[in-house]
Amino acid sequence: MLNIQPTYTYGSNQLNTGNKPCQANNISGTSPVQVLSFSGNEPDPPYLKEAVEKFCRESITAENIKDALKAEMSEARYNHCRRVAIKIAKIVDPELDIKNLDEKEPKDIVLKAVLAGMLHDYAKDWDEEDLLDYSKKHELISTPDEEEFPDKLHAPVSAHKAKNEFGIKDEDILGAIKNHCLGSARPNSQPLTELQKALLITDNMDNAKGNVKNEDPQKRKIRKKTEKTYKDNRDLNETLITMFGLKIKRSIENNDLIKPTIVENYNTLIRLNRSRQTKHNDS
Repeated sequence: MLNIQPTYTYGSNQLNTGNKPCQANNISGTSPVQVLSFSGNEPDPPYLKEAVEKFCRESITAENIKDALKAEMSEARYNHCRRVAIKIAKIVDPELDIKNLDEKEPKDIVLKAVLAGMLHDYAKDWDEEDLLDYSKKHELISTPDEEEFPDKLHAPVSAHKAKNEFGIKDEDILGAIKNHCLGSARPNSQPLTELQKALLITDNMDNAKGNVKNEDPQKRKIRKKTEKTYKDNRDLNETLITMFGLKIKRSIENNDLIKPTIVENYNTLIRLNRSRQTKHNDS
């Protein structure tokens, strides 16, 4: 049975023990992880056990994944990850019936989606300084945006940790986690896959704090319109265009810097849709 050794918060002198998350950076098999006691008011996603068995190192279990997440993040964040994992499973497989999972064998895309959904915010609760230090140490920074907005580095850091701590080698899972904040660093040469699009959308459709009353009005607007766009047409490209467009508009309204990576992904999707429409009209 693999154990995860609790460590000091990366870049910190204190081990978090109260209601704050602690960093479980090392999987060593020497001592058990220190896990916060969560109420468990959100259900586990479907097929988590099967996903871990297929895509993680042989010694890793679903319980290891859950314990590691609980050691790294707040309860609200953990519940957000579980909700995202459930929602993305339904997006990648619209025919999936959560209430009757035993009726058919899960598709690989569903297993990948569940694992990516659970792990996408693995490092979200880290301090920006810690994210930047870790990213520089492991050469994870791939766009100027990530260095200028270090909170977005939780995406590549989470992917790096998922690969090294749990032995995940599937590039689509790792790419979905890595790209779930800003999109692809090179959308023209490395366009988003369907799984990566689905995680971007699902993450933005969920209120991460789980408390609608305290939700930022602008974020709520983006979340609601993203959700409505997807429900209206079930088209991942159209939904991402809406979502990215709203994020760009919010930056303009707030006199904030516009992240070039988001603009590049937005433009790439617009061109893709135009090309698709031209082909449709010519047929």
